[in-house]
Amino acid sequence: MVNLDFKIAFREVFCPLCGSKSNKTILTAKDHDCGIPGLFTISRCNECGMCYLNPQPTFEDIHKVYPRVYADKYMKELPYRLFNKRIKLLKSLLPDGRLLEIGCAAGHFLNIARASGYEVSGVEIDNELGGYARKHYNLDVQISPIEMADLPDSYFNIVTLFKVFEHLTEPMASLNKIKQTLAPGGYCIIQVPNFSCLESKLLGRYWCYLDPPRHLSHFSPDTLTNMLIKAGFLSIRILHYSEPSGFHISIIKWFIDILGKKSGRAMATQTGNISYAYKNLKLKKFIYKDLSLIWRIPNRILTYLGQGNVLLAIAQRP
Repeated sequence: MVNLDFKIAFREVFCPLCGSKSNKTILTAKDHDCGIPGLFTISRCNECGMCYLNPQPTFEDIHKVYPRVYADKYMKELPYRLFNKRIKLLKSLLPDGRLLEIGCAAGHFLNIARASGYEVSGVEIDNELGGYARKHYNLDVQISPIEMADLPDSYFNIVTLFKVFEHLTEPMASLNKIKQTLAPGGYCIIQVPNFSCLESKLLGRYWCYLDPPRHLSHFSPDTLTNMLIKAGFLSIRILHYSEPSGFHISIIKWFIDILGKKSGRAMATQTGNISYAYKNLKLKKFIYKDLSLIWRIPNRILTYLGQGNVLLAIAQRP
């Protein structure tokens, strides 16, 4: 059983994009995924519009908001269809070259990228996940926060951050380090949730991609673009698309909260059982099957209109 009876130190932060102290609270939300107790506040900068968790866990305590069960899924899940889409994207930019994945987890994607012709390296903050990547796949993986990783200058042709950038405590400093380790003309690829999308606005504090207190920055196309420009990147493209699970997972969280029950990994965190609490819901069939089918067409329309729940930025180092 995982014990949640510990204290986590939080700190007030300034805007991660412009550094302004001026902000206003726009949302408070609970941790529906891992059950970290309390309400967490999301602020919007009054100067540039950047949204971010405030206060945030301190750098020393950030690991406490990631229970073991959070990493378990990255050890076990092998979404080959998603990995193949990522390889297709990389090939459209460069057919081969030196690839660095930040937040490489257990190394599943890096292993496929290596088999596709890339020379691969990784950075992973979690000891167990990074150790698995090293041992199981014999990958070159540093177990370190990106801010402290020992990376060569002007070396990598592509650096990727898939579902990672929103977790970083110092996103601007991380971008500067990424730019430094990229070779001239190299690509930085960043995937983050789209906080400005219609789905986020409709679902509010139940939107599954809020994920407080682990998601520290909440991006719109404008704020993500502006952060990349500030770091000195050029030729920035922002692509919109949607993950179909986002809507119905959020609905599940809403239903379970109404029922006064713990949801998903929050139950697993307390019991040590990774089985999701909502497996017993009678609404399961509707939520997982029927609702996802019903939502498929509106999801595509929203993506076409630039309202997808995910943003993918592609930028180049000069």
